[in-house]
Amino acid sequence: MASNYFHGYLHLELPETGHQTKGLTERIQDYEDTEGVYIPIKKLFILIPQSLHTKPKIQSSSMHAVKHLETVILDRGGVKRPFKNAVYRVSGCGPEKNLTWYVVLEGATPMMSFYEGLTYRLTCTGEMYDMKREITLQFYRALKKIVTNCPDTKDLVELVYYNDTTAEGDDVDVGEVVKERLQTLVSKSGLPLK
Repeated sequence: MASNYFHGYLHLELPETGHQTKGLTERIQDYEDTEGVYIPIKKLFILIPQSLHTKPKIQSSSMHAVKHLETVILDRGGVKRPFKNAVYRVSGCGPEKNLTWYVVLEGATPMMSFYEGLTYRLTCTGEMYDMKREITLQFYRALKKIVTNCPDTKDLVELVYYNDTTAEGDDVDVGEVVKERLQTLVSKSGLPLK
């Protein structure tokens, strides 16, 4: 799954190609210029919840979807395929919790498909269900290894593997998970807090 996701999507859509198609970094810079916003970490954040379940709308009280980056159209198998990356506004950032930052973010679609397969009687096997945690962790580890070892993508992807359920069985606030990761990365990078 990780290899297919990488070769069929991430490695096609994210890197600079030197041709007409813009890579992720250039599209983020264009977005910042056009929209007048700050995207401190110029990577695609990919959410990988331990439960495998990603809601159709990724949002919370501190995080909301806004306009997507410029669409990339690539020829794949005789079809011009559009690739889009969603941008989210994250409020309450920075040491004073008074900054608004933006992030390019999506759920890991192969894990979403795997989750759907687990919930559909005709495609789910007992082994799949029993091994779902191991499969999810293996996907995360394999994808991390692939994207960090590929010179074209190593600086373009931030994998966010997280426990999306509290000890009481409630949903974890995904906005807080993203905000915490953003703040950690900004702090480590020494980027300006604006």
